Amino acid sequence: MNEWAKGQFDVNESTNEPEASNLVITGRNWELRAPWTGSQVKVPVKFIVGDLDLVYNIRGAKEYINNGGFKKDVPMLDEVVVMEGVAHFLNQEKPDEINKHIHEFIKKF
Repeated sequence: MNEWAKGQFDVNESTNEPEASNLVITGRNWELRAPWTGSQVKVPVKFIVGDLDLVYNIRGAKEYINNGGFKKDVPMLDEVVVMEGVAHFLNQEKPDEINKHIHEFIKKF
């Protein structure tokens, strides 16, 4: 098992990778998340992620985001943007592109 995953996440025994569905709900913070279990985000959302973001590449994350699971939890999801060649710090890695996405989304309102 990867040293970083020990005791922090449920790990898939065959791939030795953390499970995306359990990434946030860990033994350390489940009490903080418990009141919001099953809650939905009910405001307009444009979700932007980098294709190199480690969280986006955890097993199951892409499927959840792109195949309807995320839309179920965020019913007013307007758009999912996966930026190529970008990791976690979108605003620092491609500031002009991220600003354009944010500006275009805000103009709708």
